[in-house]
Amino acid sequence: MKKLVLVIIFLIVSLSVSAQGFYFDIGTNFLIAEWYSKTYDGYYDDEQSVHTGFYPTYFGLNIGFGPFGRIPVYTAVELNINNYSLPYIGFAGIFYPVSMVQLGFSAGISIKNINFFNPDPFIENPVFAWSVSAALDTGRTGNSGILVGLRFSSLPKRVYSYQPFYNLTVSNSDLSIFVKYTFRKRASPPPPPPFDINRAIVRASRDIINQLPENSRIAILGIFSDDSSVAAFTANELQSQLISSGKLTVADYSGQGYPVFTEITDTSAFITGKSLGTDIVITGSITGTGANQRLNIKALDTRTEQLIFRSFYEGNALY
Repeated sequence: MKKLVLVIIFLIVSLSVSAQGFYFDIGTNFLIAEWYSKTYDGYYDDEQSVHTGFYPTYFGLNIGFGPFGRIPVYTAVELNINNYSLPYIGFAGIFYPVSMVQLGFSAGISIKNINFFNPDPFIENPVFAWSVSAALDTGRTGNSGILVGLRFSSLPKRVYSYQPFYNLTVSNSDLSIFVKYTFRKRASPPPPPPFDINRAIVRASRDIINQLPENSRIAILGIFSDDSSVAAFTANELQSQLISSGKLTVADYSGQGYPVFTEITDTSAFITGKSLGTDIVITGSITGTGANQRLNIKALDTRTEQLIFRSFYEGNALY
């Protein structure tokens, strides 16, 4: 049996190294409640009992691998040691529905009679056992953390054979608190959403309309981008949507060369806005590439020379 355990550990570690990542946790459980049911084969009356307390029950560890791509799922072999014995070997599945919450399930065999100091020859071995757990993972960054959680385990049936007198069948379950150190490779974050310039323009125009005083006289001085065609499209679409709202007076200075598609400083925007006779000027830029592009919009009050509105639109999210 010792050789079998060593072989299992070796295989899991080998798979972990060759897989995407390595999972490991180690710690102890503190029992808080235990339920027993004893059935005697016609020799004694059946018994049921509940024990409560708070004391260490066993030392345990999981060794495995994961995650699988961007799915925060891990598989592992679970080993639990109690009172110089090796009572449980099982296969565990671990899942993170959110980054700080770990859920686990384990199923395996209990071989509690393998006690190196006091073997019990009356236990029929091995028997099936299972457990479920939920924990808070305090490791917010990096691959290491501390797990603090609850574990419910059940051993549905263990038979003690005392022939020719009787058979004793024991079923027990327990609830415990556990504290463990864990090392796990985190799942890759999802890719950023694609940058949608049309969606960004719609949100920018909506926010400008909601933030600026109604009937303000405004002008779009310019939108800067490395791609002048994208800048022109953005400025024209933004101007069209602001006009169609009917809540702002949008001045058209295309005959005077505005909007422009070069960078405009705030100082230049104030001076130009005053010369054009507008209350508020709109400037902006499109920065980044691909999914990391961002639309930046500013509204400047030419009378007070104050920034009155600013928004950043990145992917499909507003910052």
